[in-house]
Amino acid sequence: MNGKINCGSDRDYFRFTATKEEKLIFQSATRSLGSPCDLVLAIKSADGKTVVQSDPGQPSDAALTNKFERAGDYYLEVRELSGGRDSSNLPYRIKASRFESGFTAATEENRLELNPGGTARLKVTCTRYEDIAAIRFAVEPPMGGISLENAEIQEKKNEIELTFKASEDLAPGFWAHFKLKGTDASGTIAIASTKPALQKNFPLMLNSPAVLEGVFSLAVKSK
Repeated sequence: MNGKINCGSDRDYFRFTATKEEKLIFQSATRSLGSPCDLVLAIKSADGKTVVQSDPGQPSDAALTNKFERAGDYYLEVRELSGGRDSSNLPYRIKASRFESGFTAATEENRLELNPGGTARLKVTCTRYEDIAAIRFAVEPPMGGISLENAEIQEKKNEIELTFKASEDLAPGFWAHFKLKGTDASGTIAIASTKPALQKNFPLMLNSPAVLEGVFSLAVKSK
């Protein structure tokens, strides 16, 4: 959904229908896209009552998750946080999706260096939203000469240290970008987030470039 705040008191409403126990996620994009806009999202019932509202104190773009106790029509209310007179002509984007993944994964490192025949380690932290079994990680797309060892985080555990190994004949100077894909026993897939790493690399940047989210770099250097 794409919209625009035309004045400080402007409120946009998007009507949608939710089924009982359906879980929906609304993620806005403003500052991360260069728009000088801080949104507040709220879900309203058909009679105008507020079901849930996003936290305006969060420094990141507004996001909202809700599990609906009753089926019916609802409204997503979108407004600008400050509500000032200068709040005009402010574009925004909102992505609505169903919550399907039973877990998320994230890491504080997004750059790996290793020697031919050597290894590099990457710590990954998982958050489980459901009682799921083991989660297995894989490099996407696969890289010739690079293998991933110790790639499965066991049931009820939330951390793993993955081991990347380079073959002996992999020449120094090799480099590649990749994503880290986690898959549970049911086939649910989640891409590991690199937001913690980007926040560490760009500490003065409130919103790191969205194009870098989930992207890792790997380089082979000389011994």
